[in-house]
Amino acid sequence: MLPEMGIFAIDANCIVGLDNKHVVLIGQQPATAEFTKAEQAAIWIGLEQLAANGRLKVIPAVASELRLRNPEGLARLAKYTATRAVRTNLIRLEYQELIDRYPDWAPRGDENWEQGDPWLVAFAIVRGYCIVTDEKPKRHQRGRRRNKTKIPDVCDIQSVPHLTLRGLAEEQGWIK
Repeated sequence: MLPEMGIFAIDANCIVGLDNKHVVLIGQQPATAEFTKAEQAAIWIGLEQLAANGRLKVIPAVASELRLRNPEGLARLAKYTATRAVRTNLIRLEYQELIDRYPDWAPRGDENWEQGDPWLVAFAIVRGYCIVTDEKPKRHQRGRRRNKTKIPDVCDIQSVPHLTLRGLAEEQGWIK
């Protein structure tokens, strides 16, 4: 059970995967919708309520990814100014420690957007946020993906609270 007044930092994969019109590809197969239309509507209402109350944060790297992958989803959240999270020197230092510890999180220069994972975790560590991500831990990955550092694994090591979007929606009572 999470604290009632917790602040949540959301990963881009949750917003991209929430809207059916933005197809998420797994290999070459489209992922099946995880939420019904009614659940999607309820989750959007809940996310917007959290955003309006300053309890949902969209960090800059996640906003950049959403600009490319789901600009409509970003627009729905960005209209609430309280969602904006600002990088501080302490967050930059934590980010550097994370990419030193997890080298595959380091910028490679060949990506279309800045890798948000280390920034998301750095914000959570420094600000005490709970991360909302639909990323699966390494033990649930196959092939090359199993070799990459995953947010849930780092959160467990760093004692950062995390849950899935479905977990958040159920915890908040938006869906059953």
